[in-house]
Amino acid sequence: MFKDERDRSRKLTRAQQIARAIAVVAVLVIPVSAIAQDEFGLGATGVQPGRSYMSELPFEQIDLYSGKRTLSFTDVVFPGHAGMDLRWQRTYGLDAQVSSVPTWSGWSFGLAGVPMQIFDDCFTSSCLSGPEPPRPTFLAVDGMEKGYYPVGATTYAQVVTSRFWKYNRVTGVLEFPNGWVGHYSPMYNPATGDVWDVGSLLTGLEDTFGNAIQLGYILPDGGPPRVATISQFLPGQTRTLWLQYNNAFLTGVTFQGRTWTYVYAQTGLTEVNPPAGPGWRFEYQNNTVWRVTTPSGGQVTYGFDLKDPPNTQGTPVNVLVTRTTGGRGIVPGTWSFAYDWSDTSTFVTTVTGPTTTAVHAFYAQSAPVTGHAKDLTVSAGGTTLRSEHFTWVEGPQFATPPAGGGAASVRSALLSAHTVTQDGQTFTTEQSYSANDYADDGQPNHIVQSGGIPRTIDRSYRHTFDVYRIGALASETVTVGGQSSTSSYDYDG
Repeated sequence: MFKDERDRSRKLTRAQQIARAIAVVAVLVIPVSAIAQDEFGLGATGVQPGRSYMSELPFEQIDLYSGKRTLSFTDVVFPGHAGMDLRWQRTYGLDAQVSSVPTWSGWSFGLAGVPMQIFDDCFTSSCLSGPEPPRPTFLAVDGMEKGYYPVGATTYAQVVTSRFWKYNRVTGVLEFPNGWVGHYSPMYNPATGDVWDVGSLLTGLEDTFGNAIQLGYILPDGGPPRVATISQFLPGQTRTLWLQYNNAFLTGVTFQGRTWTYVYAQTGLTEVNPPAGPGWRFEYQNNTVWRVTTPSGGQVTYGFDLKDPPNTQGTPVNVLVTRTTGGRGIVPGTWSFAYDWSDTSTFVTTVTGPTTTAVHAFYAQSAPVTGHAKDLTVSAGGTTLRSEHFTWVEGPQFATPPAGGGAASVRSALLSAHTVTQDGQTFTTEQSYSANDYADDGQPNHIVQSGGIPRTIDRSYRHTFDVYRIGALASETVTVGGQSSTSSYDYDG
């Protein structure tokens, strides 16, 4: 926040205190695979559906279930048509790094929202027709996704993900439910003819609105391939982002003579400098980013501690325990985080901030809702200001489990009810879903809101297009006090 916002914060009303306390917490509600990376879902990488996150500043995501902190920054954006922008992003805190853009010490670079690499040992007919092969892994700058086999599939050539991506292992084509199409290819060592052990790399991306993105690669000193150029093609216009390396690390990206520079020290990436003006600074302690300094001079300092969560075979994990803000343009304050994993059915995280305490309860060891929000209580001075409760239902099966996966099916978790109690009033939102089209891509078709002014919302969705696209809103009817209003939507293609 800036100074005028800091002055106003001293005069917050009770309602404003509540709003400020919960504004930084978001619950991401989309379908999620029932098979997590571990029994309790603590090892999941990237932003996870259904969890509560603290994001007081736009570049941070604090997973209040696992205690992981992720930092994400967008350095360059090329606007595209109909939302297909080229976004060059860097992320810190993931368990895996994009190796086609090599960097140092926990950072990944790449295009936002799109896998840069697909690790798959099976792309030949003999592999696809034999015993169940290993499933592919989709690695993006903002997390990882696992592939599963669709229900009723008779071949291992096609896989799907919990985000409803569809990947053809033979053609290397990845289809997104918004109509985007990505192309991936293994890279060969010209000296030996062998495939580089970097998976299939993103070579192009397009949609039906005239957007296209192409990636060019180099083989420096005979080493593994690296991204050299990223070009955006629009009707009548082309933009190209050029990547520069020094030895094994990305040192800059350039567009039309303007360069964003990445500076490293022994600890890792320490500076990001734009073409003009001040940049970002990063300091490290115990091999992790300890302090972030913004271009305006604000600072966020993070404290970590080793904890022993369940199912880690005695291997401690680093979790966030303190967060302190200050400096220019940021309201000063300190937050502490305490984790209670003693009850293996419900994990509890308590966040104590400058003015309020928030207690978050999560479902644990109960697929498909493992890690999903269960309850939230916000209090100040021993007085409860706000409480919330989340109810989830098991969604449709969208894939079959891997061999030996220990689950009967791969299903989604869908939010069925959300209750909020504040200032003596209770507000409830109940949601119902279709049994078809994977519950309309995990979107409710009937919503009932009560507690204030009762309202009912009915929606229908379109799933058939010239390209792969699902869950587009077709109609919406809102009913209040016996009066209804209907809106309809049409789409090209």
